[in-house]
Amino acid sequence: MTAWTRYIESGLRIGRHLEVIPHLAVLVSDFPYHEGFYAQLMTALAGCGRRAEALAVYQKARRLLAEELGVEPGPELRAVEASILRGSA
Repeated sequence: MTAWTRYIESGLRIGRHLEVIPHLAVLVSDFPYHEGFYAQLMTALAGCGRRAEALAVYQKARRLLAEELGVEPGPELRAVEASILRGSA
């Protein structure tokens, strides 16, 4: 998982948002409680101009966390959502 995380981080850092989206979709599916993967997927989607999809990912994660674990998203996920809403992601 560390290797995937580093690969995704580098892809996002150099602007390869579209390239990492399929990998992140699989990681979110395989690790549904890993908020970092949701945050990265939201960042990648927003980086491709797909803000509505990025915000839908946040809502999906929020609903899953609330219904299955009884918790709200953590600071990282909330910060990415706020950044997208401000238009700075």
